[in-house]
Amino acid sequence: MKTINNSIINSLNRNLTFIVFLTIYLIGLRISADYGISFDENVRRIGAKSHAKEFVEYFGYKNSNFNNIPQVKENLHAYTGPYGMIYEFPALLFELIIGPKNTKTVFLTRHKLIFTFHFIGIIVFFLFAKELFGSSKKAIFSTLIYSLHPRIFAHSFFNPKDIIFLSLVTISLYPILKFFKTKNNIWIIPSSIIIGLAISCRIVAIYLPFLFILFYLTLIIIDKPKKNQTFSYVIFGLSIITISFLTTYIATPYFWFDPIDRFIEAFQRAKLFPWSGSVFFLGENISARILPWYYIIIWFLITTPIIYIIFFILGFIFLVKNLKTCLRKNLIIIFCLFGLLIPFIAAIILGSTLYDGWRHFYFTYVFISIIASYGVFELYRIIQFNNRTYSQIILFIVFFFGPFFNLVHMHPYQQVYFNYFGGSDPMLRFEGDYYGSSYRQGLEYILKNDSSDKIFIQVENAPGTINRHILSNKDRSRLVFDFMPEWRHKPDYFITNFRGPFGHDKKMYIQAKSKEEPFNDEFFSINIKNMKILGVYKTTFD
Repeated sequence: MKTINNSIINSLNRNLTFIVFLTIYLIGLRISADYGISFDENVRRIGAKSHAKEFVEYFGYKNSNFNNIPQVKENLHAYTGPYGMIYEFPALLFELIIGPKNTKTVFLTRHKLIFTFHFIGIIVFFLFAKELFGSSKKAIFSTLIYSLHPRIFAHSFFNPKDIIFLSLVTISLYPILKFFKTKNNIWIIPSSIIIGLAISCRIVAIYLPFLFILFYLTLIIIDKPKKNQTFSYVIFGLSIITISFLTTYIATPYFWFDPIDRFIEAFQRAKLFPWSGSVFFLGENISARILPWYYIIIWFLITTPIIYIIFFILGFIFLVKNLKTCLRKNLIIIFCLFGLLIPFIAAIILGSTLYDGWRHFYFTYVFISIIASYGVFELYRIIQFNNRTYSQIILFIVFFFGPFFNLVHMHPYQQVYFNYFGGSDPMLRFEGDYYGSSYRQGLEYILKNDSSDKIFIQVENAPGTINRHILSNKDRSRLVFDFMPEWRHKPDYFITNFRGPFGHDKKMYIQAKSKEEPFNDEFFSINIKNMKILGVYKTTFD
């Protein structure tokens, strides 16, 4: 009877989990329509078209429709970013079905597709956490840490690079863990394939197959190596490297035409990306090529919920303290620790070009989530609570109330989330909506409140014009920008996210907040937690 009851309870739990995940996915698809277009979305789309052209021509297919698409080497957006075709090609396929002229549906579909990748990562993270921590409750708790990061949540709709990469790194951990637990070589295949796909998204993931091999050797040493097995160990290592790199090449058509030179070129470009812009950091505009070593660390500390940071630090301390135990019983947690530390250390040593906060390191958040979860569970184990159910409810509320509140309260601008460490107005020291997705709401407000047949718009930077593509064809036809033939050199409105050609324009921002000339005629603005992330002004700017 007891066995039957347990079976019923387990079945109900599985069904409830399925319903919860399905609900989250449907809600995600619904709210994906609320976000604007980020700076990288159209850039990646334009670049991917050249890669798609090169791909089909590789197989001998020619079409006159390709004549207007530049070759890869003639398209800056293509050859500087040949990655992520596992997302871009399906997105282009949907665009062919939808029709490229219906740009609103094209970009809304792209948002849904990015979120779908992220959602698959969430599901696999849950399975990974359940396998790792041995409990559905712990897996749910850990998954919430992973999925309720305000900034990453917003990016999961409009960031076609960093979120896809995060998702693939996350997915790769599950088969790696299964291998460590079962020692069944069959798990080498899926783990290596997914690692290869991750490398095809961002070449920085090249360290993962070698980390996998290193921990395999660690596992052998712990279990005491068998005699005359050296050949098997070599075969194991070669299998991981071969499958990973073969998958990378298959998933990156750019490498097909000159496998060695193009791979080396891509690696060199990733190490020192040729972006010479300035980054607004700690109140100053600094060249992206000479940023201080602590740039990423500071951005992580000011844009991550403080409760997560506290337990990440605790988890790190517990890991160091329990290092020997984890090596024997929980090797994957040590794997996560090294998975986090290696790219940070490499970026510092190599002096990598960094910008836009820590979005290039969002892929490390899966490791951060595991370490933070470990900190929570270890502390909870140490503290003996009289009423465990009651204490679990309190812990759940305390832990997730803040992140969840910010997700709801800041919608759809969670990309500018700062915690208390960011200061009363973080944009006095750090960049705000650098991706420019909030331009959409500025354009929509103008269209709704100005009935003119033609509205002349001047914008601060590219996302201001790119976001016209997420408007209806009728609304888009009413907007005239300075690159269009109808431009009259006297705009009706000026829109800015306060990011000028040389970084965040602090002087402009202070003037706009004080409504000083020429920002004294404010038509619309988006204000989040004492920050003005977007301003629309009627004043004419020459």
